[in-house]
Amino acid sequence: MKNLVVAIALLVFATSIPATAEIIAGKVTGGTVFFAGGTFVKLAVSLSNPFVGDDTFQSPDLYGFDEDQNILLTAPLIVDVGSSPIPAGTIVASPYVFFDPGPTQHVIGTVDFDADVLAIITGTTTLERPVFFWPIPV
Repeated sequence: MKNLVVAIALLVFATSIPATAEIIAGKVTGGTVFFAGGTFVKLAVSLSNPFVGDDTFQSPDLYGFDEDQNILLTAPLIVDVGSSPIPAGTIVASPYVFFDPGPTQHVIGTVDFDADVLAIITGTTTLERPVFFWPIPV
């Protein structure tokens, strides 16, 4: 079975100001895809392949895009890494990072954001809610 790594980042701001955050860079630094020419690719929001998570990319690349901004959480949000839950009423931004390789491939890499990460949600079962979170300087 193929490995699919997915992560979404939410940036947390004070609730009275907009929450905007962006992916500023990324790099593949190791793993089997490093030797297969894998690189970091920042995608535009209007994806040419909108089926992220459906095993459609089949690429050695690590991908990311700035999914959404200024999301008002209407309920507390449970996260996999970080302080959980993120309280309702928090405004967040959501960058999305994923790796959709061929079978038996793995990646080691970095993704740089223009704000600190507050929390992370991983896996396809939790993607019905936002994934990465970080506090934004006020």
